[in-house]
Amino acid sequence: MRRRPPIAIARDRASRPFRTARLLLAVCVALVAALPGCASAPPRSAPSIRGSISSLDRSSAGTSMLVEGPAATGTSVDKAMVRVDGKTRVFVKVGGGWRRGRAGDLAQGRQVEVWFSGPVAESYPVQAYAGTVAILK
Repeated sequence: MRRRPPIAIARDRASRPFRTARLLLAVCVALVAALPGCASAPPRSAPSIRGSISSLDRSSAGTSMLVEGPAATGTSVDKAMVRVDGKTRVFVKVGGGWRRGRAGDLAQGRQVEVWFSGPVAESYPVQAYAGTVAILK
């Protein structure tokens, strides 16, 4: 059996901490990239629409709701048919804070803010997928 020269052994031992550090750095970067998906409150930007749920339809493909409200400052539309699916983040206002909700928390007559995600069909009412829904009342 051929023996490795001492310099090669020393080089392998010296590179171990660097490999460990690179692996640790890669894990940290992956965790930081995943943090936006773990948000505990709705976005601070203006919602796409703010209003009440005037109709709600639940199916196996997801939930569709018609949201109607005034086109107030900061919102872009006054009426929207919004699709809520498994990717939609739902938050419920509780006191002065927020808790995570689910599509089952949506009900006709509730006041909501919706942030659209992806393309918006420019019909009337507009049609879009919800990225985030905040239930206010």
